[in-house]
Amino acid sequence: MAREKLNSLQGIRAIAFMGIFASHTGLQYFTPTGSWGVSVFLVLSGFLMSYCYLDRGRITAVSFADNLKFSVGKLSKLYPLHLVMLAAAFPFMAYAFLKEPSVSEFFYNAAKIVADIFLLQTLVPKSDFYFSLNGVSWYLSVCLLVYFAFPYILKRMERYRGVKDAAIAIAVLFALQVVLGYLSSKITLPESISNGFCKWFVYIFPLSRLEDFLIGCNLGYIFVRTEAGNRSAAAWTLYELGALLLILGQWILYLHLMPPTEDVITVPRLWWLIVVQYTVSSCVLIWVFARNRGLISRVFSTNTLVTLGNLSSITFLIHEVTIRYIRTGAECLLESRLSTPEIWTIAAVIAFVITLLLSLAWQKLTTKPKTPKAA
Repeated sequence: MAREKLNSLQGIRAIAFMGIFASHTGLQYFTPTGSWGVSVFLVLSGFLMSYCYLDRGRITAVSFADNLKFSVGKLSKLYPLHLVMLAAAFPFMAYAFLKEPSVSEFFYNAAKIVADIFLLQTLVPKSDFYFSLNGVSWYLSVCLLVYFAFPYILKRMERYRGVKDAAIAIAVLFALQVVLGYLSSKITLPESISNGFCKWFVYIFPLSRLEDFLIGCNLGYIFVRTEAGNRSAAAWTLYELGALLLILGQWILYLHLMPPTEDVITVPRLWWLIVVQYTVSSCVLIWVFARNRGLISRVFSTNTLVTLGNLSSITFLIHEVTIRYIRTGAECLLESRLSTPEIWTIAAVIAFVITLLLSLAWQKLTTKPKTPKAA
């Protein structure tokens, strides 16, 4: 029997994307929303994978080759867009290289391109490497690993004796995330090896982000195995409001911890504290809104947000390069006046509209028309 569509979670996905988009516009108060959005994406991905695959018999073969095929298959629709956006971002790399050309920089850039093509950029703990070209494509590198691991995860969860096992798994995974995050904040490496080891380890490194995905998978297991209870719509609305207020409090904390002058990439306490907190708030948000019992979740289930949520994987890959082109064009036209918040806001709105239009065009271009059924 088919399971109910969780439209409210597509609304959550849309909000998470908008948070990621806003964080890349350069508007200071939206800086925290990017790392929050990524945490939501990962936990939500694990949650929905469990919801869609648990007890469905859709994955039968589990091996290295089968898992790799499954992972590549999950990314196959996005990979052509990844290559297109890599090419779209190349002029920025070429321009920077031509300003100060050198043999070492040529080979370093070549290594970045090769790593991006094969989704290996997250293995190098330098921000100018894993954020090179289309900066957000590092997320696909993480997805390649978590999707590869999912058949193993599903096989293990199907042996659980009940929700207690999943709850224990979540507690252990979160404790591991805290401990490893804290330890990573104490590691200092030479600039030639890593600039901001803690951020790379807790935020970028695929094995670390697998923890978020695993937590999401186990949360999905508990969701499938439990009932919502008899609480009223008013009570669920309060839970939903509480989940949103928790996130707002974490954003304020992020801004408080963020130094006014330092590069945030190099601030360990910022990254390990915030990333592990966002894991908690992401779980709370997804669990509460998946029930779709309150007034706020119904708002999140509206067609506009659901459509944007369904489109989010495409808009995610397109938006960062689009913002760079819009900002570059604005800087050429307006020179130093771009530094005003008003101009930044206008540029962000234009970039958002263009991102949506390009995403819709890509979706239409790559979606095969449905074949009408024979009478």
